[in-house]
Amino acid sequence: GKTIGAIRKSGLRIILDPNGGSSVGVWQKIVKRLKIKAKIVNAKPGEFKRLVEPNVESLAYLNKEIPKGNFAFAAGFDSDADRVEFVIDSKSKFAKEMGSVVNGNYVLALACEAILQGTKNQTVVTNDVTAYLVRDIIARYKAKMKEVEVGEMVVVEEMERQKSLIGGEGSNGGVIIPPIKCRDGILTTLLFLKLLSLRRKKLEDILEEYPKY
Repeated sequence: GKTIGAIRKSGLRIILDPNGGSSVGVWQKIVKRLKIKAKIVNAKPGEFKRLVEPNVESLAYLNKEIPKGNFAFAAGFDSDADRVEFVIDSKSKFAKEMGSVVNGNYVLALACEAILQGTKNQTVVTNDVTAYLVRDIIARYKAKMKEVEVGEMVVVEEMERQKSLIGGEGSNGGVIIPPIKCRDGILTTLLFLKLLSLRRKKLEDILEEYPKY
């Protein structure tokens, strides 16, 4: 609906690196459906061009690719795409201070902001080592944070009790969106696209507005 239209009109350009994993075909379909201006790299299924784990080292090459095509961000996935790491322009003010790979607590906060718009009185479930950054962001939408012990299933079980729209573990960037019962890198990326399309701001500028801990 409105969100799909906003993403299509945004003109956002992104890089997707599924690294030959299971999300290759999914992303090809999503890009076509949403008419996203995406550069998909390492897109041959079963062919792993980098280390399977997406992290600062394995995604370092993206620091050179982002400015070349004026990309809003790059997203690097592991083989089953439950994990995603986001890379922003390394020359931006935020990246110079906090690094070009977005910390997991910021990832969860951004995803929460994207999904909580238009809601109130929601409960976001996190583990007890998630930064209060998430608490501060969801408070803008009159939501509260419920902390549980570390562990994806512990978070999921409490989310079911609370009927949460979103939850996760900021300590590892895991974002969980029901009815899925584990973190989902693809949906997280789509939430980023939603937020940028509706806010009409650069990702690094939104991050710069966030409280720093």
